[in-house]
Amino acid sequence: MNQLSIALGCAFGLLALPVSAQSIIVENGPATNKTIPLEANSKVSVDPGTGNLLVKCALTNAVCAPLAGGGGAGAPTSSFTRTDTDTDVRSGEFVSFSWTSSNAKACAAGATGPSGFTGFNGVRNLDGTENVTLSAVGDYSFNFQCFNASGGSVQQTVAVTVTQSDTPPPQNCSAAPDPQLQPAGWNRVNKTWVANWSAKNNSAVAIYPESASSVVAFGAEKGAYSVVGPFTTNPNQTIRIYWETAQANNGYGYNNPRPAESMWIGISPCPGDFRTTDNLSADPFRRGGCRKHANSDTLIFSSTAFETNETSCHVEPGQQYYMNVIAADPENGLTAGEHTCTSVPNSTNGCDVQGNHRVVQ
Repeated sequence: MNQLSIALGCAFGLLALPVSAQSIIVENGPATNKTIPLEANSKVSVDPGTGNLLVKCALTNAVCAPLAGGGGAGAPTSSFTRTDTDTDVRSGEFVSFSWTSSNAKACAAGATGPSGFTGFNGVRNLDGTENVTLSAVGDYSFNFQCFNASGGSVQQTVAVTVTQSDTPPPQNCSAAPDPQLQPAGWNRVNKTWVANWSAKNNSAVAIYPESASSVVAFGAEKGAYSVVGPFTTNPNQTIRIYWETAQANNGYGYNNPRPAESMWIGISPCPGDFRTTDNLSADPFRRGGCRKHANSDTLIFSSTAFETNETSCHVEPGQQYYMNVIAADPENGLTAGEHTCTSVPNSTNGCDVQGNHRVVQ
């Protein structure tokens, strides 16, 4: 059988091309190629607005959309839904989608929205999840279509409306605008929520937005900073982080304490955000409520309706954030090799504080 291999993700903007193949293969990785049969001399194209595969039949010149008449292989079914719970989506936030399919050989996504939005187009796995960030205010339409082996299809559409965010957008999260965003000369250590807030011997495991039932040790290595997350904040919720001097605790497997003289801890939409504090900044994540540098302290972040000030950090519900931790003092500029670890032998490579994270509202 002659076949024409077409990768949908690379085919946007193509005019209808005549083909003499009996079928096309929709490529989605070497192990998951999907075949859709065609009539001889059909014309194939991809709709750049929806991502739909279009076929013009050679004899009738009629658009075979959505590839109807695919009997014999069993009708495909699919489920395409939003899984986040945010009912008020603001610019700069993301929405989450999940989908499953049955009796399908290929699936494709398509979306329309303001500013020529193209953030959800092309071939997708038969089952999956995806977060999609929506930067512009306006109405979005997300389409998901699956095909069976004979060309039969099923499609779902989800509409999302985005309103203007009340929070000024943060500076670009790349290192270019500020040398203390993902600072050069420092290693980044990524940590999941579970890894950072669970007991070292797994006797108590953290589940967001809680930490372990007791205090746990966390910190940073010398010459490195820790990035915890990302985590997604919940609506109408206030969370309190507290920490103090690290001490041995056999109950959760922390037997050789590595006390820090002080630890810098901050909340930001940017990983590795160690910019200097400025309580008058238009960027709220530079204000004192979103970052602390101390041996023992409390940091409160909340999605309830108050603005960031010197004591509390306002976060938008449904948006991703990071907790950034460094055993150094960014307020005077970061110098590679500096640290705030004590001189005890256990702190040779790095140091910790101990604390936990609790929902207080």
